Amino acid sequence: MKNVPKLLPKDTLKQGYPKINMVIDEVNYFQKQIDQIVVEGDSSVEAAQARVNESGQTFPTLKSRLDASDTSLAQTAQQTELEQRTTFLRPKSVEFNHQIIKRPLVSFIDDDGRSPAYTSLKPLFDSKGVVGSVAIVTKYMNGTSSTYMRKSEVQQLANAGWEILSHSVTHTHLDTMTEEDIKFEIEESARILREDFDVKGFVYPYGSMTKPIIHKYTKENYDHAYGGFGRANVPVRSTAIVRIVLGDNRDLTFDYFKNHIDQSQKDNAWLVICTHCGTWTEAEYQMASNVIDYIKSKGIEIVTPSEGYKVFGNAIENYNDETGQFYVVPKVGGVYSDNIKNSISIDYSTGYTVNTPISEFPKDKLTVTTIYNSDSAAFPTSSGVLETFRGQDDQFSYQIWRDINQRDFYIRRFSGSSWSTFNRFRRRDLVTLTHTVTARNINAQSTSDVLITVPQLGHGYEISAYPHGSLQSGIVYNVMYANSTTVRLRLTNITSNPIEMPDRDWTVLVGNTPV
Repeated sequence: MKNVPKLLPKDTLKQGYPKINMVIDEVNYFQKQIDQIVVEGDSSVEAAQARVNESGQTFPTLKSRLDASDTSLAQTAQQTELEQRTTFLRPKSVEFNHQIIKRPLVSFIDDDGRSPAYTSLKPLFDSKGVVGSVAIVTKYMNGTSSTYMRKSEVQQLANAGWEILSHSVTHTHLDTMTEEDIKFEIEESARILREDFDVKGFVYPYGSMTKPIIHKYTKENYDHAYGGFGRANVPVRSTAIVRIVLGDNRDLTFDYFKNHIDQSQKDNAWLVICTHCGTWTEAEYQMASNVIDYIKSKGIEIVTPSEGYKVFGNAIENYNDETGQFYVVPKVGGVYSDNIKNSISIDYSTGYTVNTPISEFPKDKLTVTTIYNSDSAAFPTSSGVLETFRGQDDQFSYQIWRDINQRDFYIRRFSGSSWSTFNRFRRRDLVTLTHTVTARNINAQSTSDVLITVPQLGHGYEISAYPHGSLQSGIVYNVMYANSTTVRLRLTNITSNPIEMPDRDWTVLVGNTPV
């Protein structure tokens, strides 16, 4: 730009306006240059370089490159905001797998990483043909104390199939710590252990995990974490999987563990057993031996925590640690939410009759009503439970009448201004039985049939079956009707090599009322 004379305080208007016009002319000239470089394009070397972005893409003008950059930044900002809003809703992995069978499982986790886990507990587990897992306090894994395992010993456990979990850096009550220290204990222990091990799980020292911020950092750094008491069943909370303890309370009898194991099998639940073998006497080792023997006698698999979580974990998990609200979709199926209760209305004595219009029921709710003899006139049976769903649009509303003995149910929908006629359906009861399939060799690309006797079997009955434990890779199966008393279980070897199958229990389910 040329040297334009400055306006002086003593300048008159006649003296000043030529100077102002010179500034305007210079500005207009400069704007034309900018337009040529940015909008229309310029052939200079510097302008040509400016039209190339960091990815090497060349734009026709500098303006088009800047516009593209602005758009990309806006999209990135929008995506970042979305991710921040959905951090605890977004699953780490989504896995709906029909081969994942919900079945009873048991896992053992020995806390602290003390030396007896390697010198005593591992030999016990080896003698039973099972593996366990250890939760390591990284501060103690430095080889300076004989009380705790050295890294080389932990590595030998890992090499033997044991899972390694984190138990924090210093084994301190997390609930007593600042957020900065909580973050350090959870993140730093993961960093240290992952230099040598595949670590996916965390065990809270002393079960201390009441602060919501603890769950936030745990979920960011691990797939699953353990604390609290009980048997794990769907839906599990990945940052608070419950356990029972073997060994800390020496008054616990074998029947105590037997009852937990039996109930886990009945509920198809996951039983996680916490041990502290570093303080055990011979009596606790004998108890552990007896418990493992009993678990195996029931045909229940003993798996690592990650293997257990693979079955009982969630495809989608949304827990709000501040409010307690949750929405969970387990990998084995189903939907669980605390908001479901807000969508159900339960009434016991309401005066509802068979002619009560849909307008009398609340919208966006499932109303469950017990109907007694006095109100049951014209209902399908003399007494039962009426389920009425009313949505925003009444044309999508319906009722289900369940007979008091829960064998039959009836469905009708709301059409126009009145209810349609109830249609009857027959509920299918299930017969459940366990059958042992004996050991066999199945040749390559061949099948082996097993005939299982089932009383009162007929065409049209629903039949399913599943094994107790995982099948060998390459074995697939299906189950079918054979005759009036027999189900056929067909095992197929789809590989090019023979497969030796050991004895295995199977559960067979049969719907004993035809569809």
